[in-house]
Amino acid sequence: NVRAKRAVKKETLRLLDTFIEKSEDNDVVLTKLVPPLLDPVLGDYVRSTPDARDPEVLSLFTCLINKVQAAMTQEVPRVFDAVFKCTLEMITKNFEDNPEHRANLFNLLRAINHHCFPALLTDQGNFTLIIESIKWAFKHTERNVADTGLNTLLELLQNIQQSAFSNAFHQQYYLGLLQDVFAVLTDTLHKPGFKLQAIILSHLFLAVEDGASAHQITSPLAEGYHVRTRGGGTPKVPRELRAMGGTVAKKGKRPAAARAPLSANVARAENRGQQAPRLAFRL
Repeated sequence: NVRAKRAVKKETLRLLDTFIEKSEDNDVVLTKLVPPLLDPVLGDYVRSTPDARDPEVLSLFTCLINKVQAAMTQEVPRVFDAVFKCTLEMITKNFEDNPEHRANLFNLLRAINHHCFPALLTDQGNFTLIIESIKWAFKHTERNVADTGLNTLLELLQNIQQSAFSNAFHQQYYLGLLQDVFAVLTDTLHKPGFKLQAIILSHLFLAVEDGASAHQITSPLAEGYHVRTRGGGTPKVPRELRAMGGTVAKKGKRPAAARAPLSANVARAENRGQQAPRLAFRL
C-alpha cells in the first residue's frame, strides 16, 4: 500500500526530527546520525516526483542545522543541491501550492544563512538564485513566509557587511534589492512587514555611507538607473526562478534595467568602458 508506506516515511522523518531536537550530544548527532542519513533521505527526495516529496525532509535538515550549527557547513552544499532547486520548481508557479514545502524551504534557507553562512559563498550562480529566492519569499502575502524572507534578508545583509565581499555584493545586488524592498513597502498587501522593511531599507541606505562602496553603488543611479516602485498586481517571478519553469502573471512592467538579465547588465557596463561588477567568492 503506497499510502501506508508514505505515512511510515513521514513518521520516521518526524521521529528523527524529534530525536535530533532533544539530543544533548551534538557530536553523536554529527558523527553517528548525519553520515548514514544524507544519502538515503536526500536521494529519495530528489528522485521522487513532486507530489511524493515530503516537506518533513526540509524541516529535518532545518532542525539538524539549528542543532549542530556551523559543524554542518561542510555538508550544506550537498543538502542545497539535493533539495533547493527541485523544491523551488514546486513553489514558484504561484503563491499557494505546496504551502508546507514553501514555509519549510525558507526556514531551511534562514537556518543555513544564520549558522553556515560561508557555505552560501561557494558558488556565485547558487548565490544569485538564493538572493532571488529571498526576494520571492518576502513578496508573499502569507505573513509567515514574508516575515521569514525579510528576516533572512536582514541577517544576510548583516553577514555580508562583516565579510570580505561586502563591496562586490553591493555592486551586484544593491539596486535590485532596493527596488524590490521599496515595491513591497509601498503596496497595500505587505503592511504587516513594514517594520522589517524599514529596518532593511535603513541598512541599505547606511551601506552607501561606506566610502569603499558608495561610488560603485551610486554611479548607476547618476546615469539614470533609478528605483521605481511597482504598484498592484501579483509580483513577478524573478528571472532566475522563472528560468526553472515558474510563471506568475503581473500587471505592469518593470523598468528596462530591472527586466534585463544580469549578463545583459554586465555586457552594457563593459560596452560603456566600465568595470563590470564581479563577485569572487573564495573561502
